[in-house]
Amino acid sequence: MPEVYLKALKYSSLKDLNNELSNMQKLITTTPAKMLLASAQKLPATAEDYLKKGDQEQAYILFMRFTHLAMEIGRSPDIKREDTKSVFSNTSIKRCLEQAEALTKILERRYKTAEEEKLLRNAAIEAVKAPPEVTVAPSNNFAGAASNKAKDYTDELTCIELNELVNRFRGTGGLLIMDVRPQADFQESHIDVPCIISVPKEIVKPGITTTKLEGQLPAESRNLWKTRIGAKYVVLVDWNSTLKGMLPMSEIYYLKTILLKWDIGVRYERTPLVLHKGYSEWLDMYPSITTNPRVEAKHSPEDLDDLICLDSIDYPDLLSQSSPSNPSPLFNRSLKPAPIPVVKEAFVQPIKPEIVSEILPAATTQPSIPVFDRTLKQQLVDKIQKQKDVVLNEAVDKQKELLEVEKKWEKFRQAKENEANDELRKMVEQEYLDEIARLQEQCKKLDLENNELKTRIKTESETPGVKVPPEVDAKDEELGKLKAVTTQMAKKRILQSEKIPRIPPPPSKFVEKSKPTDSSERTNKPPRFEPLKREPSESSNLSRSHSSPNIKDMDDDMPQFDRRTKPAPHREHFLPRVEKRDLSPVYGTKGPGLTGLKNLGNSCYMNSIVQCISNTNELRNYFCEGSYRDDVNTNTKTRGQIVEELALVVRALWANEYRTIACRDFKRAAGSYHVDFGGVRQQDSHEFLTLLMDWLHNDLNKKHHIKQRIPPAQEPEEPPQQIEDMEESAKIAWHDFEKCNDSRILHLFFGQQSSTVRCNSCSFESVTFEPFSTLTLVLPQNSDKCSLNDCLNLYLAPEPIQEWRCPKCKLTRRATKKFDIWRLPPILVIHFKRFCEDIAWRKQHTLVEFPLQRLTMTQYTVRPNQKHTFYDLYAVSNHYGTMEGGHYTTYSRSATFKKWYKFDDADVSEISESSVRSNAAYILFYASQNLRSSTYILPRDR
Repeated sequence: MPEVYLKALKYSSLKDLNNELSNMQKLITTTPAKMLLASAQKLPATAEDYLKKGDQEQAYILFMRFTHLAMEIGRSPDIKREDTKSVFSNTSIKRCLEQAEALTKILERRYKTAEEEKLLRNAAIEAVKAPPEVTVAPSNNFAGAASNKAKDYTDELTCIELNELVNRFRGTGGLLIMDVRPQADFQESHIDVPCIISVPKEIVKPGITTTKLEGQLPAESRNLWKTRIGAKYVVLVDWNSTLKGMLPMSEIYYLKTILLKWDIGVRYERTPLVLHKGYSEWLDMYPSITTNPRVEAKHSPEDLDDLICLDSIDYPDLLSQSSPSNPSPLFNRSLKPAPIPVVKEAFVQPIKPEIVSEILPAATTQPSIPVFDRTLKQQLVDKIQKQKDVVLNEAVDKQKELLEVEKKWEKFRQAKENEANDELRKMVEQEYLDEIARLQEQCKKLDLENNELKTRIKTESETPGVKVPPEVDAKDEELGKLKAVTTQMAKKRILQSEKIPRIPPPPSKFVEKSKPTDSSERTNKPPRFEPLKREPSESSNLSRSHSSPNIKDMDDDMPQFDRRTKPAPHREHFLPRVEKRDLSPVYGTKGPGLTGLKNLGNSCYMNSIVQCISNTNELRNYFCEGSYRDDVNTNTKTRGQIVEELALVVRALWANEYRTIACRDFKRAAGSYHVDFGGVRQQDSHEFLTLLMDWLHNDLNKKHHIKQRIPPAQEPEEPPQQIEDMEESAKIAWHDFEKCNDSRILHLFFGQQSSTVRCNSCSFESVTFEPFSTLTLVLPQNSDKCSLNDCLNLYLAPEPIQEWRCPKCKLTRRATKKFDIWRLPPILVIHFKRFCEDIAWRKQHTLVEFPLQRLTMTQYTVRPNQKHTFYDLYAVSNHYGTMEGGHYTTYSRSATFKKWYKFDDADVSEISESSVRSNAAYILFYASQNLRSSTYILPRDR
């Protein structure tokens, strides 16, 4: 197997690499989806080829581009899902993401090593750098060497400069060239000068001393090797040596390190120099000063970068193109004048004026005034209007099609409304919803295009004399009416989708199935628990089981029971079996809590947050034991539906029965209250977490009926001066907040902070106390690495405000704003603000060092003696990719197995603790050490 060398790094950090990826991503959004699909087929194989060739940066870019294309094409209404299955399979996307994630860690180490090597190299240069010397050139020096002053080369010299040195030190012993190419290449061809030796790359190894190296040199090189001690210049050469591209693991780098560090007792006047572009460049420039100029040069792969991926370009078929309407003009070459003969005289006779007049037309005495054709502007406006008419007609047709699908969905819903648990009904219903979403996306794009054309027509019509078409015509009016009807139908559909029947409460008792007779089945399968069968009510949509006779249809001679003597059932919460919902489970288990979530179309952001919530011990027990049902209220906007659906998913994740499930019902419920979460576009996991916390709090709020009183705005005469006053104000504000808010979410995730704005003129302070469920921390600018402490200090540092209306000065003043943390929650959620806007939106790939155990928050709170100040990390939501697209995963520590696991949609795998920290960390979940760490026990284990 041929040896593979890593290609030199082109970028200095992952930040630069991802910026390049972002620039490429802009081209994807402007390219037709079908062309993207054609090019995407070749990307994984091309990326693998680059990986085999050692170009890890280009491989990373191509792997990430493939995942971006998968998301972009998935959004396109022009491509059917069946056409993409062969290209964007779950296996291929997973493979590319895994490779990109692995390359992220490898490149991060390489960038760090390169930076350290650069520092060491600079230090070595400074250590051995000597002042320039004056050398008298020999009398037979060639004409180009006019100066006798020796140049002070730094680390590298060109072939021209080396040629100057060869001529300057010819026969003096002041120059030694070390050829570090393979011995066979040196024998075949090398620089034809007497001061060159072969140091074969086969014998150059890291850590070897010059003594051992000398013993392995070819015999003809050993005598000249000793002249290195007195040489003024030592030059290292390989095929394509460059200082910038010199890898830490290359032989020329090893040899330079050996000479500088392991040549005991030898001090070089100058650092050994590297020949820029190596012997390949010398062979091209000075073939006469080589022993064999006919040898084929081995150029660097970097010189071939411009030839990359030419196979992926689709060139037009010139033979199939129709003839252009305006053919190229034909020239009669026979009329071409004969060439003018060369005159071999001392001077040329002047040309006669009559000859000039025959060749050149008569010059006009006055400059011509440019004439503008106003009809061209009118033609442009008419052309744009025609485009607008085409787009408008298509928009009307799509709106009609959308309205027809909405009517079909409503008709189907009414016909099948009384059929509960009908899987066929669910499938057809989902097909209608998918079709509606596709048509809505197409209508949205056509509206944007129509508005853009309207703007262009308006701009071009400002020219005098151009006829302005009507801004709103009959088609525009028709489109507006269709939009109004379809919007009304959509609202009605959303209201109907909200009427999902409530999940019945868990039964109080379970009956164990009859034990199997087969001994192997008895030992391999754990006992199963099922609720007692109950007769559904007349209003229920559930059909009764016919496994036992219907008691109502039996004879009247039935035993009578006095139900009044039945004792009250003991309230005991067990883990109920998952209710019949659209979970699409894959049976099997890796252990409780180690169940994956299927990707339902760019739903990785949702899966990541759900897994973080599932691994929050207090919420897991709250949902699995069923005690949350005592707190659910249906008088909120979400009517308790979000908490019910989430609890169902969490119970399924901890049921210890499934390898994967799909949270399709939960996603549909979230989409009914926030339309972006119901589609297939990628969303932000932090935005989803924020809304989810709000929904859960409202669904579980025991004081939802109490409205929060907003005090009237008042301007205090004097700001509070003493810390006791501030502390008392904080207590009052928190007490007022708790008067109308009381939920398990609040008690776990909510803390309190103050925002103080101080006037720079009069020092008046305006203090506002506010609750928080997440700390959003800004990352230091232009930094590739920082610590969590750096981010917290930056968050709490004073921030200047240019304009603020001071209540005391009654004027707009400059001010200073500062946050202070007064109350820390039991569960501390920290969000890194990686997506920022300077010139354009971009993502920061800064590596944040954060502790996995014992995060100390004492120095970051005004009240250091509170209950929760020490935290342990238990979950991380990661984001890979750029602003334009990416992928979310979760790292979480299992409270059951005391190990870290990676949740990548449906895949769950164990990871090392050292893998948890990465520059993909987006949201951190910390649990206070004062919370009781608990392991959930399944019913069969109790």
